[in-house]
Amino acid sequence: MSSYWIFGASRPLGNTLARNLAKDHTVITFSRSEVTNTECCAQHFMVDFADDAVLRATVENAIRLHGFPAGAVFCQRYRGNRIELLPDFCSGIQVELGPTLALLERLEDRQLGKSLALVMFTSVASEQVNPDVPLAYHMLKAATASFVRYQAMALRNSNIRINAVVLGELLKYPFNSYTSFEQQKFVELARLSNIGRVCEVQDAVSLARTLLENPDLAVNGQLIHLDGGVTQLASEAVVRDRINRTPTYGAGD
Repeated sequence: MSSYWIFGASRPLGNTLARNLAKDHTVITFSRSEVTNTECCAQHFMVDFADDAVLRATVENAIRLHGFPAGAVFCQRYRGNRIELLPDFCSGIQVELGPTLALLERLEDRQLGKSLALVMFTSVASEQVNPDVPLAYHMLKAATASFVRYQAMALRNSNIRINAVVLGELLKYPFNSYTSFEQQKFVELARLSNIGRVCEVQDAVSLARTLLENPDLAVNGQLIHLDGGVTQLASEAVVRDRINRTPTYGAGD
């Protein structure tokens, strides 16, 4: 039975992925906050990703207890709102890229054999501007894109594949749990989509699982967009602006 690690398991995406993978594999999870479904995991590690020393010690401990993983997924996200751009960006780099770096550093010691897949979830903010989101967040996503491309080349002789899944707007919860405005936004995004609907968490889980379980696929260093084609037509910021400016949409909010 293969062992897979999930960082950011307290988030809806990481949590759903953990439950899905646990049906057929051993799952080790890591998060900064409590996780509700630890019963589906072989072990859960509570760890502050912002503390690099603690993070690396936790990764070392996980390897000691469970061995090297067959693959890992990184779902953690940093979304600071501080005014100081550079401190915010530096903190974000540690949270968003620190877990991947901590694991990669240890994977150098594993014996070469079966290929191993790393999957990083990121955002269209790497290429589209959303003025409602801090600048540091956009910079972090751009850094993640460069990180994936660079590492794919740096690790090309290590049997390690690394790819990023670029998410647009994603239905993380039942549609009815969103506000009226958010529901209108999703309806508009579904209209723009090439698939006639908004992507859901299960879409992201299915793609991540495909990459994890098939590390020998000829896919490496790629930024795979998972948004139904919406970002080819419009950004979320444009859709939000359209809803705000259209009386029909705005009624009742």
